Amino acid sequence: MIAFAAERNRDNPKQTLYIVNNTFVNDRNGGIFVNNHSVAPAMLINNLFVGIGTILAGPGEQKQNLSVEEAGFKNRAAYDYRLLPGSAAIDKGIDPGRSASGFVLRPGFQYVHPLGSEVRRQRGAIDVGAYESGGR
Repeated sequence: MIAFAAERNRDNPKQTLYIVNNTFVNDRNGGIFVNNHSVAPAMLINNLFVGIGTILAGPGEQKQNLSVEEAGFKNRAAYDYRLLPGSAAIDKGIDPGRSASGFVLRPGFQYVHPLGSEVRRQRGAIDVGAYESGGR
């Protein structure tokens, strides 16, 4: 789903890739969620991977990601990936901290369909994935 440094700059050790608090849904029978072609390690934190596939190909580190067949979405068929009460992703994240350059990695907003956003209001521990439960 994500290919990093696939075309060029594979040997640049100064580049960085942080993938934090995202929801990936694969409805196919396999594949790769994140394919890092770079020599620099990718950092995957608090992501929700739904379906069958390799989470990370290439160098990288994973922290507090969740890989499941079903995540407890409001309406997966309609691409509404907000979490239902009882979802395994609720309160399972960690504080992602800061990037090597000091950028805050904690998400401040979440997507609202179509083409909108809202403040991501955390209740309890941070949820894994793109949505905080109890949101819109």
